[in-house]
Amino acid sequence: MLHCAGRAKAAGLRVAAILAPRHAEEPLPLDGRKTEAALRALGIPVLVEADINAAQPLLRGEWTGRRAIAFCFGPAWIFGPQVLSAFGGGMVNYNPIPVPRYLGGAHYTWQILNGDRRGGCILQLVTPALDRGPILRSRYFRIPASARTPEDYFRAYHRPGCALVDGALKDIVAGRAFRTQAYDRVDARRLYLPRLNTAKNGFIDWRWSGAEIERFCCAFDRPYAGAGSYIDGVEVRLGDVRLEKGERFHPFLSGLIVRRSGDTAWIAVTGGLLRVAALRSQGADVRALAREGARLSTPPEKLHEAAAYRPRLSGTRSG
Repeated sequence: MLHCAGRAKAAGLRVAAILAPRHAEEPLPLDGRKTEAALRALGIPVLVEADINAAQPLLRGEWTGRRAIAFCFGPAWIFGPQVLSAFGGGMVNYNPIPVPRYLGGAHYTWQILNGDRRGGCILQLVTPALDRGPILRSRYFRIPASARTPEDYFRAYHRPGCALVDGALKDIVAGRAFRTQAYDRVDARRLYLPRLNTAKNGFIDWRWSGAEIERFCCAFDRPYAGAGSYIDGVEVRLGDVRLEKGERFHPFLSGLIVRRSGDTAWIAVTGGLLRVAALRSQGADVRALAREGARLSTPPEKLHEAAAYRPRLSGTRSG
């Protein structure tokens, strides 16, 4: 989004940004700056609005018009007909996923859980039919094997996404029409996966295989708090986790800390040893809890909640 705004301004276009309150104060995943502050640093006017459908500058036509185009990056709202009709040039949504797969939310967490390294960035026309507008432009690529956490996936997607936006902006400035593809042509491969909340959904079931637990821990790692479990009744979050294969353990041992060296603990799982280098509780370092002979376990009620919990998001809240 920042790249798009900066390039559009450099191309001589008039640029403004509309943010939901929760997005305005959200740290950017690649450098930690707050979104609103980063936009203002580029000299771009910013409107923070809980409900874009009630945004007065749009309703009064100050930021819209016959030639106005809206680029949307993870919008927090469902656009009403008044907003859709306000942008004569159309509303374009940037989807950092291989559409039509991974529609919904928590895109990179789901991709990591599935071991899926197919990357894709899509520009799609926003229409009253949610997520079903024509595809305007796309780029597909492979995510490198070195990418393990959502933060790694953010980085892997950044360059292709910027290149996609650059091409679209060049077409707009030159007055070239997009070559559209009807969404119906890809809808048969649609895969919808809902948003996740790490605090509620991110709990480890130690009955899974070691490989499944490793992927789960990676999927909720940086920039998120980490996958959760309990030691001695204390909720902990695991980070920087790797599976070391070779050892064979009975499932009864799963979750048992069988080795400790310095600040690193090794946990028995089916299929090997899970090496854990970071252990936090409410943000504090609690690696001292990882004693040899201690066991990590997750109460059944936490696992049930993790599977059943469905986050509800709005312009002002997440989770």
